[in-house]
Formats: sequence, structure tokens, C-alpha cells
Amino acid sequence: MVSITFHPPDARRRDIDNMLASIKSGLDGISDAVGVDDSSWEISISKGKPEHGGKVVVRLTEKAAP
Repeated sequence: MVSITFHPPDARRRDIDNMLASIKSGLDGISDAVGVDDSSWEISISKGKPEHGGKVVVRLTEKAAP
């Protein structure tokens, strides 16, 4: 499971799908680093409070076995 929280640099309106697109290369890099094909990821996306400079928090958790 991949949980992504976007903290924009200000309070302007932003589309969550555009925020996700903006970090595509970063997610590809994480996928390469951990050796897991990102097409198998379950993704949770949320928008957090604005933070000066903005930031993205990505949390990876192992999927529970059935």
C-alpha cells in the first residue's frame, strides 16, 4: 500500500490528479529502489495542510497476506 499526502506551498486550489501526475518520476524512482512494480500498488491519496515550500509525504506499507 502506498499512502501519499500532498502539502501544497499555499492555499490555492489544486486538483489532486495533477498533484499525483507531478510526482510520477518520484514514484517511479521509489518503485525502482524497492524493486516492486508500481502497477501492482494500491494507492491512497490525500491533501494535507499547506506548508511553506510544499512537500509530499509517501508512506509504503506491506500488503497484509490473505
